[in-house]
Amino acid sequence: MTGECGYRCINEERIRTLEQNHAETKVYVKEIKEDLTEIKTDIKKRNEGETKTWSPIVLELIKALTTAITVIGAIVGALKFSGK
Repeated sequence: MTGECGYRCINEERIRTLEQNHAETKVYVKEIKEDLTEIKTDIKKRNEGETKTWSPIVLELIKALTTAITVIGAIVGALKFSGK
């Protein structure tokens, strides 16, 4: 990969890879936001009188969302780190 293409081809390939990974991350973020909206709607519907029974469920949902956001942050961090 020397000559005219060399360094430029490597950079173009890295850019394409980063763009694909960024698109995948956007899809994951969109899905998580949709899930959050559904969860909020469900909680509002069922929270009208059942506060005590939903507390453990809400805590587990918060833990799951924290994990999901951490995973997305790790993916974004890895992409930024690999891009140097």
